[in-house]
Amino acid sequence: MKDYKNINNPDIEKIVKIVSNYYKIPIELIRSKNRRREFKTCRFFVFKYVKDYIGYSWATIGAIFDQDHTTSMNGYKTINNLIETEYQIRIDNDEMESRVINSLIVYRTIEDIKYYMLQKTISRQKKSEYFRKGLKR
Repeated sequence: MKDYKNINNPDIEKIVKIVSNYYKIPIELIRSKNRRREFKTCRFFVFKYVKDYIGYSWATIGAIFDQDHTTSMNGYKTINNLIETEYQIRIDNDEMESRVINSLIVYRTIEDIKYYMLQKTISRQKKSEYFRKGLKR
């Protein structure tokens, strides 16, 4: 079995540092199993960015943070729901996401960035279409 805790990916450390600095929460608390909402929210943001921008599997993400794979899946789902429903979380996500993209841009090609931005635009258009029609996904 692969030892996921020893994965030294500088991109993950950048993401953890960006979230930590944004919320002014120590990295140790983000990596801990503490269940206070502000720490969980930060941890879930990290799960989301690692999945979206690095593409690790749920098991890998969970193992890196000493969590079960279902915890990382649930955190991803939870943070996406919070982004859709809570205005301040959406603003925080937009700001941190731009910081994450800028910090990881060195490793990405222009085509990858254009594709991501196109997907994000399409996703926002669908959401606004659902909103106008009064439908839920």
